[in-house]
Amino acid sequence: MTFDEKLDLLMNLTRTSNSLLARNISLDASFISRLRRGVRTPVENAGYIPAMARYFARLCNSDYQKAALIEAIKKSSQIKPHELENMEKVLSKWLLEKNPDQPGSIDAFLKEVGHFQFKRPSPTGEEASAFMDPGPIKDVEIFYGVEGKRTAALHFLSLVLQNKTPQTLLLYSNEDLSWLSDEPEYFSRWAALMFQVLKNRNRIKIIHTINRNFDEMLTGIRGWVPIYMTGSIEPYYCSKTRDNIFRRTLFIAPQTAAVTSSSVRDGIQNTANLLFTRQEAIQALQKEYMDYLALCRPLMRIFNPFNQESYLETLVEFEFEKGDTILKTNSLSNITMPDQLTLRLMKRLPNKNNEALLAYQQEKTSRFLALLGNHSFTEILTLQKPDTILQGRAVVDFSDIFS
Repeated sequence: MTFDEKLDLLMNLTRTSNSLLARNISLDASFISRLRRGVRTPVENAGYIPAMARYFARLCNSDYQKAALIEAIKKSSQIKPHELENMEKVLSKWLLEKNPDQPGSIDAFLKEVGHFQFKRPSPTGEEASAFMDPGPIKDVEIFYGVEGKRTAALHFLSLVLQNKTPQTLLLYSNEDLSWLSDEPEYFSRWAALMFQVLKNRNRIKIIHTINRNFDEMLTGIRGWVPIYMTGSIEPYYCSKTRDNIFRRTLFIAPQTAAVTSSSVRDGIQNTANLLFTRQEAIQALQKEYMDYLALCRPLMRIFNPFNQESYLETLVEFEFEKGDTILKTNSLSNITMPDQLTLRLMKRLPNKNNEALLAYQQEKTSRFLALLGNHSFTEILTLQKPDTILQGRAVVDFSDIFS
């Protein structure tokens, strides 16, 4: 069982509402709701788990409740029978116990990236155009609460679309992102507008918050994967410690509009979300953003078929580093690839790529041999099935890099 299934079972078994549990363990009811629906997962050793276990152990005092709970634990856990005597400790251990069939956050994220394929966003552009026009906007508009934040974000993107001159959007938020992720229909509308913004040759600089719940951070990044793959995103992060009490959102289109809001912890229900179109205000917020960006570092670099040269340059930069190396890929690497095979693969590629790749391969081999003089090199191979090899479907480097 996953954590959300366990929590839902306990809450149904004890007839506990989100708000009642929230009051008893000092959490926000909306956070309980997200845990219960699987939108959020607890961090390792989350401090509220013992409080949950204590609360549910106190309420599970009838025979039928205990029997149902013990049966569920036996079927879904490695907890030993003799441990079931202390219900509070058992519940705490059970809630923190991970489902062995459920991939970890990083595994799920890497799998999604590795198997990514471009898909047409939903709703379609025609459907999105129905809600693109925000109507007349004053120098400053104020939108309240979660729905207000959603409206402000859509108005912001719509105004960007109305401006036909490409620009670089500046985005940052360490506020609770449930306003974006909790409603699939809204997220689809937002994504459709965002794709149109990027299609109009706009770019984005975004500062990610890395001190979020790790699962929450990866969930957020996964939502951005299709947009990342356009190659129009520059993600950054700030390593400086923040108190994580007062939180901020800044969405800025320097030529068009800006949205800003502040909140305390996860409390976005009653925040005021300000949408500015006055240039003086936009410039002031842009200056604030750039001051923060100066403290940040690049989070990742995104490569796609449209920036092949940059991809090779980055590989070369990495390979110039001297030290012990561990390489793991899903294909046979070209480190020890025979020259004859390299040349055969090159012939499959467009002529414009042959020379660059051949030069890169020769330089890479030289660097590799020089590295072995003082450092170790470990390559973790993925063994292909014999049938895959015999059918000529085994993937090796260069076989699909420019396809």
